[in-house]
Amino acid sequence: MSTNTVVRRGAAGLLAVVATVASTWGYHDDGDAGRQLDVTVVAAATPDEPSASDDALEVRSLRGRSVTVQSSSTATSDCDGCTSTASAVTVVYVSGARSTRADNVAAAWSTCVGCASRTASVQVVVLRRPTDLHATNRALALNASCDGCTTTSVAYQLVVLAPGGRSLDRRALADLAAWAEEVASEANGAPAQRSLRAAPSSTDQHLADLEDQVSAALGPVTTVRADVDTSAPG
Repeated sequence: MSTNTVVRRGAAGLLAVVATVASTWGYHDDGDAGRQLDVTVVAAATPDEPSASDDALEVRSLRGRSVTVQSSSTATSDCDGCTSTASAVTVVYVSGARSTRADNVAAAWSTCVGCASRTASVQVVVLRRPTDLHATNRALALNASCDGCTTTSVAYQLVVLAPGGRSLDRRALADLAAWAEEVASEANGAPAQRSLRAAPSSTDQHLADLEDQVSAALGPVTTVRADVDTSAPG
């Protein structure tokens, strides 16, 4: 099985690049990447890197009898007053697959005083024909020995059937990246800096907004799965 892995780390020098690295919020499409894709974005705040961030937009095409796409975004802070932010957007076009597995994870944790960790992972899977779908979407946020910490994570997963062959163009992808940045900002309680329209009032509305964006870009689509998961320690 052909496997393509993308690994990002916001804190320079702490994690090696396993394979091709996408430019920050840049359009990256290598065409047919085989049957499996792993996208990992990590931002880790440390005393040497008190403000860490990483954002990635990855676009790929997968084909085969059985394909797998795994997306994850992780933010951690382990120093007082530190801030880490990680955002990942994965768009995958699946052709000719009888079975498709899609996993999406957003995770954040903090161990410090007055620090913040926030993460968002957005996964969009475009099926060109019906397939046996196995999908999971999870968000996890944890505080350990924290005082005054803000730790949040949000995971959005959208799977649509779009047999017409259309793809999201660069402008649609840029809008999607801006939307993900807005989602991450609002998840942390900060005011959104950019918005496609009036700011949604809930994660459910955000999910509906994501469906609208993808449908507008691809033409008529059938939503196979639309899910959102959020986590924020009390």
